[in-house]
Amino acid sequence: MTNPTPDAPEYPATQGYVYEQPVTPVATPPKPKRTGLIVLSVIAVLLLGGATAFGVLYFKEKDHASSVSLELDSTKKDLTASAQRENAAKADLAKEQDLRNKAEEAQKKAEGASTSNKACHEAANNLRAAAISQDEKKVEAAFEAVFLNC
Repeated sequence: MTNPTPDAPEYPATQGYVYEQPVTPVATPPKPKRTGLIVLSVIAVLLLGGATAFGVLYFKEKDHASSVSLELDSTKKDLTASAQRENAAKADLAKEQDLRNKAEEAQKKAEGASTSNKACHEAANNLRAAAISQDEKKVEAAFEAVFLNC
C-alpha cells in the first residue's frame, strides 16, 4: 500500500499521512523606520517649550514695561513741576534785581541830592552867620552863594 505518485515518497496509506507541500520561508517585510517621526516629535516639543518660555518672558516684560512707563510718567511730571518752579524763581529773581537796581538809583539820586543840599545848607548857615554879624558884604556874598547852590 504505497502511494503510486512517482515523485512522492512512499507512505503507507493505513497510517493516515497527508501529503503537504513544504512551506517555504517567507521573508518578513522590514519594519518601517520611524526616525523622521521621532525627529519631528522632538522638534515639536522643543518649539512648544521655546514658545512657552518666550510667552512667559513676554508677559513678564510687558508688566515690567508698564511699571517703568508709569514711573517715567511720574518722573516727567516731577521734572515739569521743577522746571515751572525754576522759571517762577527766575522771574522772582529778575523782579528782585529790578527792584534792587531801582533802589540803588534812588539811593544815588538821594546821595547826589544830599551833596547838593549840603552845599545849600552850608550857604544857608553862612547867610545866617553873616546876618547875625550884620556885615552887609558878608550877607551879600552869602546870599549869592545861597542863590547859586540852592
